[in-house]
Amino acid sequence: MISKLILTCMLASATLGAQQAEKIQRITRGVCKEPAYYATQVKLWKKEVDKNVKNANAWKNYYLACRYSDEWKYDGSANSKDKVLARIVEEMDKKIPNSIEYISCKLLNAGGDVVSPEYYKLIQKGYAMAPKDDDILEAYINNAELTGKTDKLMELYQGLNDTHVNDYTIMEFNYNMLMSVDKDAILITWGDNDTYPARILQECKSVRTDITLINASLGSWFQDYLNRLLKQKGVVLNETFLQKHKSPTDMKAFIKALTLEINKNYPSVPVFFAITGDTENLFDDSLYCTGLANRFSTTRIDNMSKLKNNVENRFHLDYLRNGLNETPGTSIPVGGRFAGNYVIPFGMLYKHYKSMGESNERSEFYKNFVMEQAVINKNEKETKAYLEN
Repeated sequence: MISKLILTCMLASATLGAQQAEKIQRITRGVCKEPAYYATQVKLWKKEVDKNVKNANAWKNYYLACRYSDEWKYDGSANSKDKVLARIVEEMDKKIPNSIEYISCKLLNAGGDVVSPEYYKLIQKGYAMAPKDDDILEAYINNAELTGKTDKLMELYQGLNDTHVNDYTIMEFNYNMLMSVDKDAILITWGDNDTYPARILQECKSVRTDITLINASLGSWFQDYLNRLLKQKGVVLNETFLQKHKSPTDMKAFIKALTLEINKNYPSVPVFFAITGDTENLFDDSLYCTGLANRFSTTRIDNMSKLKNNVENRFHLDYLRNGLNETPGTSIPVGGRFAGNYVIPFGMLYKHYKSMGESNERSEFYKNFVMEQAVINKNEKETKAYLEN
């Protein structure tokens, strides 16, 4: 008779043996897995690298698994994550220096060097080798945006669009986000999925080119980029402000200070924030939802009429009614996750109709959509209470 302890060990061993090294998606491309998943994949891909140090695919997946694992922290220690990743890239340079996988990981690991001549030289090498590689294209776009190579932007954004790494759910979301913003406004975005697709729409489709879109992290750390974009709206930051915030350590604190500075000196320039970011503690009561963006205002504004007009007359909503998972694409999981951002504007509109004593097809759509998201997020009770109060 096999003891329970031996049986447990046998089952655990079988489970480990059944695990396989899987392609690691960049977290901006798909669902972010649990930390334990990445920790396991680190070990599995390390075995593949050890089997064949010339396996470029194994090296890239090993690098990405380490990048997303929480086994190491960015704590400045000798074994911190940034040093671990740097060592991996150094080894790739020795073993597979002429591979697109090495170039891709080197570019991802560049940090503040994205504007350096060496970085640009590496981008050009990667672009010559793989002009349709989405990692290379995004790196080239970052460099072009930050250094003012505006003559290359349309070509690069068209190339990124042609990769279809941003499928229709992400593109439609970004279209609606742009349609949430007032004419000639500044729009602050927060990450890859609310920046690259929106810029594709502007550069390649001429959608809302009146909006000056500024990525929060890039604007915080690269003053030349920030100043160049602000000048499109006639905004010139004074030298005292720029010196005070030359090397900000807190992105949200900088964005708050920047917004207040613009509002103080250029009150006629509207500033909006993409709803995708965590703005809960950014301003206490100065953000007004206008769809998939929030308008900053120090005085109270009637945002309900603007919200209603944007959603009902300017948004593309058919893709939400028809479902988010009908067309295959690498960013479908992201599109599904981003759908949760509609909960606030749709909930507000449903409550507006309810307060007016109106019940129609639109109000029922808003309510049903919000409750569907509540089921996904397992907060039906709280959501129902919010809608009914």
